[in-house]
Amino acid sequence: MEFEIAGRVQVARLWTGVGQLYTDGYWELALIVFFSSVLAPIALIFSLTAISGAMLRGYRFAWMPLVIKLIARLKTWSMMEIFLLAVGVSTIKLSQIADISFGPSLFAFIGLIFTSSQALVAFEPRVAWAYYDGDEAE
Repeated sequence: MEFEIAGRVQVARLWTGVGQLYTDGYWELALIVFFSSVLAPIALIFSLTAISGAMLRGYRFAWMPLVIKLIARLKTWSMMEIFLLAVGVSTIKLSQIADISFGPSLFAFIGLIFTSSQALVAFEPRVAWAYYDGDEAE
């Protein structure tokens, strides 16, 4: 996202926000923002991919129960939708006083939110547990 206010251009990205929070002395908040908007979504996507891939290929690994539990925990911490809402609210608030332009990364981010939301809706932990236990009929 790029803001132009009174001829001054300011580029705002997720990384710059986390860095600014850290620089301002809010390292705890920077850590939470980084975890909930970067690390948790990445770990969630990789976890869903690992479980789905193992199930599609017919494998049962010892780490599957840990990953299924991790998915349940990460769902509450993956807050990409909240970040997108914050971008929308800030755009509405700042559009009256600044020129705002978005790059292709915003549209990719929206696609990522849609894709990950659909993957979470399609993922059934009960089916994954049944598969791991050997009940493939479910």
